[in-house]
Amino acid sequence: MEVTFTGPGKLGISFTATGPSATPLIKAIKPGGLAAQYTSRLVPGLALHEVNGQAIAGLTFEQALALVTNATRPAT
Repeated sequence: MEVTFTGPGKLGISFTATGPSATPLIKAIKPGGLAAQYTSRLVPGLALHEVNGQAIAGLTFEQALALVTNATRPAT
C-alpha cells in the first residue's frame, strides 16, 4: 500500500524493529499526526519498504528512519 503525506507537520508514526538491520514496522499511529487520517490503512505491524521511491532494503533501522524523518513533502 502507498500513502502520500502532503501537508506540513509530524507524521505521527512510531516504528519498531527486532534488530538494528531489521525492517521498520509500524508500532503505533499517534493521534493528531498526519498519519491519523489513514488509520484504516496504516496499522501496527505493517512494514516500511520505500520512502519517496527509495527502497530501504539493506539499510539499518536508523538509516531507514532517517529517510522518513528527512523526506521532503509530498512524502510517499
